[in-house]
Amino acid sequence: LNSMLPIPLPSYLLGYINIFWVFCIASSLLVALDPISILTNSSFWLNFRLTSIAETGKLRHFNRKDDRPKNRINFFVPKKYFTYFYQTGTLFTIALLSVETMYSYAFSSSFYGIFPIILFLIHCSKRWWECLHITDFGASEIHVAGFVVGILHYILVPLSIFLSIHEHRPQYQGSVNRIAVTLTVFALSSYYQGRCHYILYQLKRNSQKSPGSSSYSLPREGLFHFVCCPHYTMEVILYMALWQTLPQSLTCLLIAMWTLSNLSVMAYKQYFWYFDNFRDDFIDGDKKHWRILIPGVW
Repeated sequence: LNSMLPIPLPSYLLGYINIFWVFCIASSLLVALDPISILTNSSFWLNFRLTSIAETGKLRHFNRKDDRPKNRINFFVPKKYFTYFYQTGTLFTIALLSVETMYSYAFSSSFYGIFPIILFLIHCSKRWWECLHITDFGASEIHVAGFVVGILHYILVPLSIFLSIHEHRPQYQGSVNRIAVTLTVFALSSYYQGRCHYILYQLKRNSQKSPGSSSYSLPREGLFHFVCCPHYTMEVILYMALWQTLPQSLTCLLIAMWTLSNLSVMAYKQYFWYFDNFRDDFIDGDKKHWRILIPGVW
């Protein structure tokens, strides 16, 4: 690999990246089990609990600095910093796409190698645009550790794709059917995820316009009729489609599994937040058969 790439990279780098993804998957399972919370109730540990790292937006018990106990250290940053995730991912993916394009041209290799990189670039740039134009972050916050993990995610995902392309290049031949199916699944999941984000944006804006109402209300339109977090469902499908562009890659499979485990935990927490705050809709209303992530299943 080093002798072929314009920029030399250590051959063991992909192995270290795989360890990082395994660590992320294991951490998301710890978030679900929440074992640390039973050890102590001190403010230090509460700030470092894995569950607090996973809580964003309405899941945060204290959404504003003025409401937070004075003796706590602030380990949170504005949720609008989400924009930096996709900005970082877009710019880094463009750089790797340039390297891969130069490689394909210089070595007369198949330009199919740029296909998965382009798909991830589309995803990052689309989400960047959504953060700038159809996302109302308000005063919500995220844990600083969650912010760091997010930045690492959007650096290491395109790097993982790039390295996986070269690791599997000898048997890496993309058929027309695979490209067509992958592109269709990716496009549909990306479109419906965008629709879900727009529904949430409109819902929050409408709630804020109503005097005395909460800034949050139950989403009911579109795919929200079936599950609590269809935008997470679409994200999981999107990453599964990315994996299918490199089905031989263990790294891309780990990325898809990390996305599934992380968003499953987030969706679970979102569901019970809705249940606690809109209990009547779950008992007697139209949300009796609402699922968390998979329609009709879970």
